[in-house]
Amino acid sequence: GSSSGSSSIGGGSNTSLWTTLASSISSVYFDSPAMHMYTERLKRNEGAQLFRIRWYGGARPRGDEPVYLELKTHHEKWIGETSVKERVAVRERDVAQFLDTGSGSWDTERASALVRVANPNEDQDSLLKMRALICKFNLTPCVR
Repeated sequence: GSSSGSSSIGGGSNTSLWTTLASSISSVYFDSPAMHMYTERLKRNEGAQLFRIRWYGGARPRGDEPVYLELKTHHEKWIGETSVKERVAVRERDVAQFLDTGSGSWDTERASALVRVANPNEDQDSLLKMRALICKFNLTPCVR
């Protein structure tokens, strides 16, 4: 057979191939006013973290639709640990409550109620860890 230099799977166009394979991912990253998290990640410091809210699809989620809170922690190879990504689903309507640092500290019961509404099988420990980080560093959405 001859090669024309342009190929696609199944005989369709590359555009239609990527349209069927790819989905839109939106991420909002959070950091302190001094960009503490970003600076630590740039230095590749052991234990450096990033926090983001992510959702999938073209439209911004609303109401009961899920968004994913993600906390990534960088670990150096020399300590023998791999980097960790913790992820928790919550409803879009609950994000403002989660980010409101003026509402004080959260206990397990409050975090559990928020998480279980979106996904009954999820654990609240990661959510509590993320909430503590937001309060400690006064994390807000940022451009990195």
